Amino acid sequence: MTAYDVMRRLRGRSDECEALKAKIDMRRDAVTSITAAYGEKGSRGSAESDRYAAYAAAVTELTGELDRLRCRWQQEMDYCLRLVDRLTGPQAKLLYLYYGKSWTVSGIAKSEGYTDGYVKRVKRETDEWLRG
Repeated sequence: MTAYDVMRRLRGRSDECEALKAKIDMRRDAVTSITAAYGEKGSRGSAESDRYAAYAAAVTELTGELDRLRCRWQQEMDYCLRLVDRLTGPQAKLLYLYYGKSWTVSGIAKSEGYTDGYVKRVKRETDEWLRG
């Protein structure tokens, strides 16, 4: 596995975390709906409590997965910062903003006052360095 592979995974981590958070929120909402209906209508048997337990277990499992994902993200971010320390100038800034913060090439160019073409060239050079 190369540094480039680690950086690519780091770039996608925030999307993975957001997807897991959305799943957790959906299941918590489902639990709220079940308990609200239970409070209004009373118990019709064990089906509500079974669904409640299943959703609660799913939330617990997903929360654990989110914690593990955040731990991996932190390790990858630490690695990214160690790589940034080995670079200088635009390459260091690009590595951190593109992979660590998941900014776009255009966003980096605007923020740093460069052209898109220049940032693309620096990214290409940085990616070659990461693969090496």
